[in-house]
Amino acid sequence: MEEKLIPDPCLLGTLQLAYIGDAVYEIYVRNYLLSNGNINSSRLQQRAEKLVKAQAQHEALQIIAPLLNEEECRIVHRGRNQKHKSKPKNATAQEYNSATGLESLVGYLYLHRRLNRLDEIIQTIFNETCQDV
Repeated sequence: MEEKLIPDPCLLGTLQLAYIGDAVYEIYVRNYLLSNGNINSSRLQQRAEKLVKAQAQHEALQIIAPLLNEEECRIVHRGRNQKHKSKPKNATAQEYNSATGLESLVGYLYLHRRLNRLDEIIQTIFNETCQDV
C-alpha cells in the first residue's frame, strides 16, 4: 500500500493536530507501559486509561509548560482555547482544554517530524507522573 503524504501541519486546524496527537500520545503511553514489564492486558488497559485521561494530560501540561519554547506555547495556547461542541464527561472544562492543548502540541511535533523534541517532552512527563503507574 502506498503511503499518502501528510498535509502541511501549518495548514491543519487545532482539532486536527489534537486528533493525531491523541493517537501518538497513546502509542507513547502503551510503549512505555510495555517497556516496564509484561503485565496482563486488562491491567495494561487500566494503566493506559489512567495516563491518557484529560486530568492526567492536564497535569502533564503543567509539568512541561515551563520547558516549552515560544512556538510550542503558541500551539498549546491555540489548543487550550479551541471551542468544543460537546462538554467533557469525566473532567472539568479546564482539564479538557489543557488535554486538547497537549494533544495539539504532540500532533504538531509529530507531523513536523520533531521527534527528538517530542521524545524529550514525553519522557519528562513520564518521569514526573508515572512512578505510581
